[in-house]
Amino acid sequence: MTTLKKLFRSGLLPASALALSLLAPLSALAADEYQPVPDKDPTTIAANPFIAGAYGFIWVALLVYVISVARGLGRANAEIAELKRKLGS
Repeated sequence: MTTLKKLFRSGLLPASALALSLLAPLSALAADEYQPVPDKDPTTIAANPFIAGAYGFIWVALLVYVISVARGLGRANAEIAELKRKLGS
């Protein structure tokens, strides 16, 4: 049984859909009450360098992982070839 079917049969999925449909008008009311801040706080810093750094770190980590997996796969294939050679197949 899939997770979606389990959630539907347990009643969690219909209950959450009902809750979301009831809360949607409340969020629209809260959006009408928003008042923008008139001046910028001088103690805040821009988030763009941190976001770019995080994305850069993730890409470098992913690249290092892929390279290490590829090297391990190359070593495993070399060992398999060596074993085949030793067995005479």
